Amino acid sequence: MKSPKNITTPQPKDEPYNGWANYDTYWTVHVILNDENLYNLVKELWTDGFKSWGSLSNKMREYGPKWQSNYTGLNYVCWKNPKVRGGQVTETLNKFFSPSQTTK
Repeated sequence: MKSPKNITTPQPKDEPYNGWANYDTYWTVHVILNDENLYNLVKELWTDGFKSWGSLSNKMREYGPKWQSNYTGLNYVCWKNPKVRGGQVTETLNKFFSPSQTTK
């Protein structure tokens, strides 16, 4: 039996998703907060001054164009994804990484 050709996974629409600006924004934050290695790297970079999605995603490109997550299997975060709403990512990460949220 032959496998079907040209089967693609439908891409999420650029519309609100589960309280987020869109699926891409949700997924980016979800992977950052749930992949232990990525979380620790992003937290370290955040502490070093990369405190916006723009500066952080630019810095992360030094590690490659996307992050292949151990947490998510075949899924990844693409640092150049134009659909990701940087302001919402920045605001969320600031809540997690601000000094008042971290333990000493």
